[in-house]
Amino acid sequence: MYLTIISSGERNWNALVPELHCIITAPDREELLRLTGESIAVALEDAPIAASKIRSVTQLSPGLKAELDGSEEIIFLEPSSINIGF
Repeated sequence: MYLTIISSGERNWNALVPELHCIITAPDREELLRLTGESIAVALEDAPIAASKIRSVTQLSPGLKAELDGSEEIIFLEPSSINIGF
């Protein structure tokens, strides 16, 4: 599971998976979670199998922690399964 930072704006929802450098934007939270799971899966597609290293906000870089204002939601997401139809 990967630490994911979620925030909502006036027109969209945003997610950041810091460990994988994934940034996702969607019109609503449900779509955001779906796209984030897919983004995690794609980011891991060619990577060796390894457990997530970031387990809490305290492990984020000081620069990223400084940008958080407390309104963000911190969740842990798993990669979605990737279905490739050939």
